[in-house]
Amino acid sequence: MSTITRDRTHVEGLAPGIATLLNSTTVPGLLSVSCVKNTIQVDVTEGDFCVRIRPGEGGTVSRLYFTAVYRGPRESGQTWWTDWCLDLKGRRGGSSGVGALILAEIGKSRRKFAEMLAESARLESQPGG
Repeated sequence: MSTITRDRTHVEGLAPGIATLLNSTTVPGLLSVSCVKNTIQVDVTEGDFCVRIRPGEGGTVSRLYFTAVYRGPRESGQTWWTDWCLDLKGRRGGSSGVGALILAEIGKSRRKFAEMLAESARLESQPGG
């Protein structure tokens, strides 16, 4: 675990160093990103992601746990959630490589959800759907 204290700023844990790639340029529809110790919360227009970081030895990351909550169209009132994990086998926590993996996983999950919503809308628009 790393701790940096400068004046009145206190940063603790792996999440702040890893989350540097998560911004409005790299994450379309980004509403907010927050980092608390080893947890990154990413809020986007269609849902929320929570990424919990399991530290390994010597400042490495051993595993990432993802939870995604998606909201359907407002009129439907539907919500879906999913969770998964990635085993990183001791990758350096502060490296941009872990941030890039998180960015890729969030992107992949968002694309999959958009495809599922489009397919659902297509099926519902068919006669008898």
